[in-house]
Amino acid sequence: MKDIELRRAIDRAIDEGDTEEIERLLSKTPDTEDMPCDFALSIISRCKENKTMKKFRISKIGVIAAAVVLCCVAVCGAVVVKHYSIEYGSKYIQVASNKDINEKELAEIAKNTAVDTKDIEGGRVMVTDTKTYSSIEEAENKMGIKAVLPALMPELELDNVEGCVLNDNRKDMYIVYGSPDAKCFGITLGYEKLEQGESSVTTGDIDEGSLGSYTSAKGYKFDTLDESGNGKTDHIYTTHVGDYEYSLVFLDFDEKEMEKIVDSVDLESYR
Repeated sequence: MKDIELRRAIDRAIDEGDTEEIERLLSKTPDTEDMPCDFALSIISRCKENKTMKKFRISKIGVIAAAVVLCCVAVCGAVVVKHYSIEYGSKYIQVASNKDINEKELAEIAKNTAVDTKDIEGGRVMVTDTKTYSSIEEAENKMGIKAVLPALMPELELDNVEGCVLNDNRKDMYIVYGSPDAKCFGITLGYEKLEQGESSVTTGDIDEGSLGSYTSAKGYKFDTLDESGNGKTDHIYTTHVGDYEYSLVFLDFDEKEMEKIVDSVDLESYR
């Protein structure tokens, strides 16, 4: 392999966090000039010795409930993030990571995460202020994230727009139409840019046994779940595209109404 090709191969392996490939390339060419050996080996060491650093951040997710977010130590480089979800009792748990996670590992994460905030030890809970905006456009400009609305919107007036920033790298926007006391429609956006070696875990309440899935007409796969309280039930569709988590929340809609709205959503601008 030529020197320039080798450097590119190692750079690519470092960006992908592929420690085995880095080691293989370095072992084949120990004397190559100008190779970033120290850098690559340091990446290997940091990947292997990476320990979970528990930073718990809590956020009010509008009509969807609270989420506890766990952040791991970052390494470096570009990230291809994969998303996983699981129901654990009355908790809905989502994991975003640049690593493959099998069912056993996901179940273990769920077991360790599905706890009340008061039971979490060894971490710190941060409560962030939620700001109210006069319009969706103002929220987009102030927060630096984009709100995609379904092409087919329910005939409800905009009730409120709120947003919050967690630790400067997690941004959430909550858009509500109608009235929570009557028919209500909500859009919840979560933006989180993960670096190499970072993962996040979020948990929220769910009606036990309600987790399902729905693939929209445009091909987006949504988790579907219910969350009940005060004698009412929110029906939630949530998916991930790019660095965005996108949820639609329905109160007092029938199934056909919900599916028509979900089918009209185009999230290609998030890729």
